[in-house]
Amino acid sequence: MTRKTVAPTWNAVSQSVALLKEDLRKAQLAQITQKLEKEVAEIAQRDRKNSFGGGGHESAIRSLASTLRSEAVEPLLHLLGRSTSKHEMRVIVELLGELGDGRAAPMIAQLWMAEGFQRHSSPAGSLRKLEKKAVVDALLSHIDSDEVLSLLGELGWQPQTPLQRARLMVLRGTWESLYTAGPEEKMVFDKVVAELISGSRKLGYHPMNDWLSLAKCLAKHRDSRAIELCSAHLLGRSGHAVEILTLLGSREAFNALVKALPEEESPRVAIADALSRWSVLPTPWNQELRAALS
Repeated sequence: MTRKTVAPTWNAVSQSVALLKEDLRKAQLAQITQKLEKEVAEIAQRDRKNSFGGGGHESAIRSLASTLRSEAVEPLLHLLGRSTSKHEMRVIVELLGELGDGRAAPMIAQLWMAEGFQRHSSPAGSLRKLEKKAVVDALLSHIDSDEVLSLLGELGWQPQTPLQRARLMVLRGTWESLYTAGPEEKMVFDKVVAELISGSRKLGYHPMNDWLSLAKCLAKHRDSRAIELCSAHLLGRSGHAVEILTLLGSREAFNALVKALPEEESPRVAIADALSRWSVLPTPWNQELRAALS
């Protein structure tokens, strides 16, 4: 009795082909991963020897990235997930940034969070190079961080609430827009000014420039808080504070300047010169100024 051969069904053939393709894909990924692991380790080793990680690896990363395609993203993410070397992790993060593939955004965002959202870290730099939508999606859950909000603003993301809009204005130092905005934004403005006057807050990445632009905004609107803000900087002999208080030309500003006259000759002369530049100095003020300088 002969046995009847059963022809394979189309579904069975399709499943077999799919399994073969998957096995081939895994073998290719394993090969790519092995090759990348070696190259990443070599770059990280050179970086480690160069002033204990002080740089010098950027050109090597760009050179390697130029030879890679999108197929390298998955192996790099795999290596990043299992790496314990900070040098190797930095190399991988920067490679992913050079490739620009959005699939890397969630993992790099998590690394950035683990580093405390440092502005000039490798994860922050790489996120700026990835697909914008993927980066925005990965960062929105961390929007309470000023650094995250600032990066989102750089990517063209638009604030969704008045509070987010106000926070972004503070980070950008657009004080005039914030001063004249709606009531919720104005509350944020008032809070920032109060914290700066009390010394419980510092501004931005260029503190003097941001402080100066804010003081000028207040002075423009004849807001007396400009005097308080300037007075907080007079002990540091800030010529900017002297300039703004001079422009205000009010009795309160005059009192703040006289009170700040230091014992040292050089800054004392500078403040006195600023006081003398007021176009109209009432006679009592002149007398007080002479007394203060005597």
